[in-house]
Amino acid sequence: MLKIQNKTIQFIFASPPYHNTRMYSDYTSYGRYLKKMFSILKQCNRILEDGRFIIINVSPVITKRPGQEFESVRYPIHFDFHKILEKADFYFIDEIIWIKPEYTVPNRIAGYLQTGMPLPYKPNCVPESLLVYRKKTPFLLDENIKCYSRMLANAVEDTDTSNCWYISPKTDKDHPAVFPEKLCEKVLKYYSFSGDVVLDPFAGSGTFGRVAKKMKRIPVLCEANDKYIKNWKKKIMMTFEKEIIDNAVSKLIRGDDYRDEVVNAINVSFLDFAVDFFKKIVTAKIKENNADLA
Repeated sequence: MLKIQNKTIQFIFASPPYHNTRMYSDYTSYGRYLKKMFSILKQCNRILEDGRFIIINVSPVITKRPGQEFESVRYPIHFDFHKILEKADFYFIDEIIWIKPEYTVPNRIAGYLQTGMPLPYKPNCVPESLLVYRKKTPFLLDENIKCYSRMLANAVEDTDTSNCWYISPKTDKDHPAVFPEKLCEKVLKYYSFSGDVVLDPFAGSGTFGRVAKKMKRIPVLCEANDKYIKNWKKKIMMTFEKEIIDNAVSKLIRGDDYRDEVVNAINVSFLDFAVDFFKKIVTAKIKENNADLA
Protein backbone atom coordinates (compact mmCIF):
# COMPACT_ATOMS: atom_id res chain seq x y z
CA MET A 1 0.00 0.00 0.00
CA LEU A 2 2.96 2.31 0.49
CA LYS A 3 3.22 2.66 -3.31
CA ILE A 4 -0.40 3.84 -3.71
CA GLN A 5 -0.73 7.62 -4.08
CA ASN A 6 -2.73 9.74 -1.63
CA LYS A 7 -6.52 9.93 -2.04
CA THR A 8 -6.69 7.69 -5.13
CA ILE A 9 -9.01 4.96 -3.75
CA GLN A 10 -12.79 5.39 -3.59
CA PHE A 11 -13.72 2.39 -1.44
CA ILE A 12 -11.97 -0.11 0.85
CA PHE A 13 -13.33 -3.49 1.94
CA ALA A 14 -11.17 -5.56 4.26
CA SER A 15 -11.28 -8.68 6.38
CA PRO A 16 -8.14 -8.43 8.54
CA PRO A 17 -6.40 -11.63 9.65
CA TYR A 18 -7.79 -12.47 13.07
CA HIS A 19 -5.36 -12.56 15.97
CA ASN A 20 -3.71 -16.00 15.91
CA THR A 21 -6.84 -17.82 14.81
CA ARG A 22 -6.00 -18.33 11.12
CA MET A 23 -3.11 -20.11 9.50
CA TYR A 24 -2.00 -16.79 7.95
CA SER A 25 -1.94 -14.84 11.21
CA ASP A 26 0.91 -14.99 13.69
CA TYR A 27 1.38 -12.26 16.29
CA THR A 28 3.27 -12.49 19.56
CA SER A 29 0.54 -10.63 21.46
CA TYR A 30 -2.92 -9.17 20.95
CA GLY A 31 -1.49 -5.70 21.56
CA ARG A 32 1.05 -6.15 18.73
CA TYR A 33 -1.74 -7.38 16.48
CA LEU A 34 -3.81 -4.23 17.11
CA LYS A 35 -0.74 -2.03 16.63
CA LYS A 36 -0.10 -3.64 13.23
CA MET A 37 -3.75 -3.24 12.22
CA PHE A 38 -3.66 0.43 13.23
CA SER A 39 -0.62 1.08 11.01
CA ILE A 40 -2.48 -0.47 8.06
CA LEU A 41 -5.62 1.59 8.80
CA LYS A 42 -3.52 4.77 8.79
CA GLN A 43 -2.32 3.85 5.31
CA CYS A 44 -5.93 3.19 4.29
CA ASN A 45 -6.87 6.67 5.46
CA ARG A 46 -3.99 8.21 3.50
CA ILE A 47 -4.95 6.60 0.18
CA LEU A 48 -8.74 6.85 0.57
CA GLU A 49 -10.46 9.78 -1.11
CA ASP A 50 -11.91 12.34 1.32
CA GLY A 51 -15.35 11.40 2.60
CA ARG A 52 -15.36 7.85 1.22
CA PHE A 53 -16.06 4.59 3.03
CA ILE A 54 -14.05 1.77 4.53
CA ILE A 55 -15.77 -1.45 5.66
CA ILE A 56 -14.06 -3.85 8.03
CA ASN A 57 -15.35 -7.43 8.35
CA VAL A 58 -14.61 -8.73 11.86
CA SER A 59 -16.09 -10.81 14.68
CA PRO A 60 -15.03 -11.83 18.20
CA VAL A 61 -12.65 -14.78 18.17
CA ILE A 62 -11.60 -17.46 20.61
CA THR A 63 -8.05 -18.67 20.98
CA LYS A 64 -7.49 -22.35 21.59
CA ARG A 65 -6.72 -23.21 25.19
CA PRO A 66 -3.49 -25.14 25.76
CA GLY A 67 -5.23 -27.70 28.02
CA GLN A 68 -8.44 -28.60 29.84
CA GLU A 69 -7.19 -26.86 32.97
CA PHE A 70 -6.98 -23.52 31.14
CA GLU A 71 -9.73 -21.13 30.12
CA SER A 72 -9.97 -20.05 26.47
CA VAL A 73 -9.61 -16.34 25.71
CA ARG A 74 -12.26 -14.58 23.63
CA TYR A 75 -11.20 -11.28 22.06
CA PRO A 76 -13.82 -8.58 21.29
CA ILE A 77 -12.03 -7.60 18.08
CA HIS A 78 -14.90 -5.52 16.70
CA PHE A 79 -14.89 -3.28 19.81
CA ASP A 80 -11.14 -2.78 19.60
CA PHE A 81 -11.32 -2.06 15.88
CA HIS A 82 -13.72 0.79 16.62
CA LYS A 83 -11.03 2.40 18.77
CA ILE A 84 -8.23 2.09 16.22
CA LEU A 85 -10.50 3.15 13.33
CA GLU A 86 -11.34 6.36 15.19
CA LYS A 87 -7.68 6.85 16.03
CA ALA A 88 -6.88 6.46 12.31
CA ASP A 89 -9.30 9.37 11.51
CA PHE A 90 -12.40 7.46 10.47
CA TYR A 91 -15.80 7.88 12.08
CA PHE A 92 -18.57 5.35 12.63
CA ILE A 93 -21.51 5.20 10.19
CA ASP A 94 -23.17 1.77 10.53
CA GLU A 95 -22.83 -1.83 11.55
CA ILE A 96 -24.19 -4.43 9.16
CA ILE A 97 -24.69 -7.92 10.57
CA TRP A 98 -23.69 -10.77 8.28
CA ILE A 99 -25.70 -13.78 9.49
CA LYS A 100 -24.55 -17.26 8.45
CA PRO A 101 -26.55 -20.50 8.66
CA GLU A 102 -25.99 -22.12 12.06
CA TYR A 103 -24.78 -25.39 10.55
CA THR A 104 -21.79 -23.56 9.01
CA VAL A 105 -20.30 -22.28 12.30
CA PRO A 106 -18.36 -24.09 15.08
CA ASN A 107 -20.52 -25.90 17.62
CA ARG A 108 -20.12 -24.16 20.99
CA ILE A 109 -23.45 -25.17 22.54
CA ALA A 110 -22.81 -28.93 22.76
CA GLY A 111 -21.37 -28.80 26.29
CA TYR A 112 -24.39 -27.00 27.68
CA LEU A 113 -26.82 -29.34 25.91
CA GLN A 114 -25.19 -32.34 27.62
CA THR A 115 -25.86 -31.08 31.16
CA GLY A 116 -28.30 -28.17 31.00
CA MET A 117 -26.37 -26.58 33.87
CA PRO A 118 -26.44 -22.77 33.99
CA LEU A 119 -23.27 -20.65 33.61
CA PRO A 120 -21.37 -22.58 30.87
CA TYR A 121 -23.95 -21.55 28.23
CA LYS A 122 -22.09 -20.65 25.01
CA PRO A 123 -24.37 -20.10 21.99
CA ASN A 124 -23.27 -20.81 18.45
CA CYS A 125 -22.01 -17.57 16.88
CA VAL A 126 -23.71 -17.03 13.52
CA PRO A 127 -23.06 -13.28 12.94
CA GLU A 128 -20.05 -11.35 11.77
CA SER A 129 -19.85 -7.56 11.75
CA LEU A 130 -19.35 -5.29 8.78
CA LEU A 131 -18.16 -2.06 10.39
CA VAL A 132 -18.94 0.86 8.09
CA TYR A 133 -16.78 3.96 8.64
CA ARG A 134 -16.24 7.17 6.69
CA LYS A 135 -13.00 9.08 6.34
CA LYS A 136 -13.19 12.26 8.40
CA THR A 137 -13.75 15.24 6.17
CA PRO A 138 -15.24 18.75 6.57
CA PHE A 139 -18.02 18.25 3.99
CA LEU A 140 -21.22 16.21 3.76
CA LEU A 141 -21.66 13.05 1.70
CA ASP A 142 -23.59 15.09 -0.90
CA GLU A 143 -20.27 16.49 -2.13
CA ASN A 144 -19.04 12.98 -2.96
CA ILE A 145 -22.29 12.09 -4.73
CA LYS A 146 -22.15 15.24 -6.90
CA CYS A 147 -19.10 13.83 -8.66
CA TYR A 148 -21.23 11.13 -10.32
CA SER A 149 -23.93 11.05 -12.98
CA ARG A 150 -27.48 10.09 -12.03
CA MET A 151 -27.13 7.44 -14.72
CA LEU A 152 -24.99 5.47 -12.23
CA ALA A 153 -27.78 5.17 -9.65
CA ASN A 154 -28.75 1.64 -8.57
CA ALA A 155 -32.10 0.09 -9.36
CA VAL A 156 -33.95 0.06 -6.03
CA GLU A 157 -35.59 -3.32 -6.53
CA ASP A 158 -34.14 -6.04 -4.28
CA THR A 159 -32.60 -3.46 -1.94
CA ASP A 160 -31.53 -4.78 1.47
CA THR A 161 -33.75 -2.69 3.75
CA SER A 162 -32.31 -3.89 7.07
CA ASN A 163 -28.79 -4.19 8.41
CA CYS A 164 -29.03 -7.99 8.62
CA TRP A 165 -27.70 -9.82 5.57
CA TYR A 166 -28.27 -13.59 5.42
CA ILE A 167 -25.43 -15.04 3.35
CA SER A 168 -23.83 -18.49 3.45
CA PRO A 169 -20.03 -18.53 3.80
CA LYS A 170 -17.81 -20.00 1.11
CA THR A 171 -14.89 -22.39 1.32
CA ASP A 172 -11.73 -22.56 -0.77
CA LYS A 173 -9.11 -25.29 -0.79
CA ASP A 174 -6.38 -22.66 -1.21
CA HIS A 175 -7.46 -20.26 1.55
CA PRO A 176 -8.95 -20.67 5.06
CA ALA A 177 -11.34 -17.68 4.89
CA VAL A 178 -12.81 -16.34 1.67
CA PHE A 179 -15.42 -13.68 1.01
CA PRO A 180 -18.68 -14.99 -0.45
CA GLU A 181 -19.20 -13.31 -3.83
CA LYS A 182 -22.67 -12.22 -2.72
CA LEU A 183 -21.17 -10.28 0.19
CA CYS A 184 -18.72 -8.50 -2.12
CA GLU A 185 -21.52 -7.69 -4.56
CA LYS A 186 -23.60 -6.03 -1.83
CA VAL A 187 -20.87 -3.81 -0.38
CA LEU A 188 -19.76 -2.74 -3.87
CA LYS A 189 -23.35 -1.99 -4.86
CA TYR A 190 -24.11 0.18 -1.83
CA TYR A 191 -20.77 1.89 -1.19
CA SER A 192 -19.14 2.47 -4.60
CA PHE A 193 -19.94 3.52 -8.14
CA SER A 194 -19.14 1.95 -11.48
CA GLY A 195 -15.64 3.08 -12.47
CA ASP A 196 -14.45 3.56 -8.87
CA VAL A 197 -11.04 2.33 -7.77
CA VAL A 198 -11.64 -0.12 -4.92
CA LEU A 199 -9.14 -1.77 -2.58
CA ASP A 200 -8.85 -4.97 -0.58
CA PRO A 201 -5.71 -4.65 1.60
CA PHE A 202 -5.90 -8.32 2.73
CA ALA A 203 -6.88 -9.82 -0.61
CA GLY A 204 -6.36 -13.52 0.21
CA SER A 205 -8.08 -15.57 -2.47
CA GLY A 206 -8.85 -12.47 -4.57
CA THR A 207 -12.64 -12.88 -4.57
CA PHE A 208 -13.25 -9.16 -4.00
CA GLY A 209 -11.11 -8.26 -7.00
CA ARG A 210 -12.89 -10.69 -9.31
CA VAL A 211 -16.33 -9.42 -8.24
CA ALA A 212 -15.22 -5.78 -8.50
CA LYS A 213 -14.01 -6.31 -12.08
CA LYS A 214 -17.29 -8.01 -12.98
CA MET A 215 -19.17 -5.00 -11.53
CA LYS A 216 -17.07 -2.56 -13.60
CA ARG A 217 -14.97 -1.28 -10.70
CA ILE A 218 -11.18 -1.05 -10.85
CA PRO A 219 -9.79 -3.44 -8.21
CA VAL A 220 -6.53 -2.95 -6.34
CA LEU A 221 -5.45 -5.99 -4.31
CA CYS A 222 -2.72 -6.14 -1.66
CA GLU A 223 -1.46 -9.45 -0.28
CA ALA A 224 1.70 -10.47 1.59
CA ASN A 225 1.44 -14.21 0.90
CA ASP A 226 3.18 -15.23 -2.35
CA LYS A 227 1.15 -18.44 -2.52
CA TYR A 228 -2.12 -16.52 -2.83
CA ILE A 229 -0.66 -14.16 -5.42
CA LYS A 230 0.40 -17.15 -7.56
CA ASN A 231 -3.14 -18.52 -7.29
CA TRP A 232 -4.57 -15.19 -8.56
CA LYS A 233 -2.17 -15.27 -11.48
CA LYS A 234 -3.21 -18.80 -12.39
CA LYS A 235 -6.92 -17.93 -12.23
CA ILE A 236 -6.42 -14.74 -14.25
CA MET A 237 -4.52 -16.65 -16.96
CA MET A 238 -7.26 -19.29 -17.06
CA THR A 239 -9.88 -16.54 -17.45
CA PHE A 240 -7.94 -14.87 -20.27
CA GLU A 241 -7.48 -18.17 -22.08
CA LYS A 242 -11.18 -19.05 -21.76
CA GLU A 243 -12.21 -15.63 -23.12
CA ILE A 244 -9.81 -15.99 -26.03
CA ILE A 245 -11.05 -19.51 -26.84
CA ASP A 246 -14.70 -18.42 -26.61
CA ASN A 247 -14.03 -15.47 -28.93
CA ALA A 248 -12.20 -17.69 -31.42
CA VAL A 249 -15.02 -20.26 -31.47
CA SER A 250 -17.66 -17.51 -31.90
CA LYS A 251 -15.76 -16.03 -34.84
CA LEU A 252 -15.23 -19.45 -36.39
CA ILE A 253 -18.97 -20.21 -36.20
CA ARG A 254 -19.81 -16.84 -37.77
CA GLY A 255 -17.23 -17.41 -40.49
CA ASP A 256 -15.10 -14.46 -39.33
CA ASP A 257 -11.30 -14.34 -39.23
CA TYR A 258 -10.32 -15.93 -35.89
CA ARG A 259 -6.55 -15.78 -36.39
CA ASP A 260 -6.15 -12.65 -34.23
CA GLU A 261 -7.52 -14.64 -31.26
CA VAL A 262 -4.86 -17.29 -31.86
CA VAL A 263 -2.23 -14.52 -31.77
CA ASN A 264 -3.76 -13.27 -28.50
CA ALA A 265 -3.47 -16.74 -26.99
CA ILE A 266 0.20 -16.91 -27.99
CA ASN A 267 0.82 -13.44 -26.53
CA VAL A 268 -0.82 -14.36 -23.21
CA SER A 269 1.25 -17.52 -22.91
CA PHE A 270 4.44 -15.65 -23.82
CA LEU A 271 3.69 -12.89 -21.30
CA ASP A 272 3.30 -15.46 -18.54
CA PHE A 273 6.62 -17.05 -19.52
CA ALA A 274 8.39 -13.67 -19.88
CA VAL A 275 7.34 -12.42 -16.44
CA ASP A 276 8.68 -15.56 -14.75
CA PHE A 277 11.83 -15.54 -16.85
CA PHE A 278 12.81 -11.94 -16.10
CA LYS A 279 11.90 -12.36 -12.43
CA LYS A 280 14.44 -15.20 -12.23
CA ILE A 281 17.07 -13.04 -13.94
CA VAL A 282 16.50 -10.14 -11.52
CA THR A 283 16.64 -12.49 -8.51
CA ALA A 284 19.90 -14.02 -9.77
CA LYS A 285 21.43 -10.57 -10.34
CA ILE A 286 20.48 -9.44 -6.83
CA LYS A 287 22.10 -12.55 -5.34
CA GLU A 288 25.20 -12.01 -7.46
CA ASN A 289 25.52 -8.36 -6.37
CA ASN A 290 25.04 -9.30 -2.73
CA ALA A 291 27.76 -11.93 -3.08
CA ASP A 292 30.14 -9.35 -4.62
CA LEU A 293 29.44 -6.90 -1.80
CA ALA A 294 30.22 -9.57 0.78
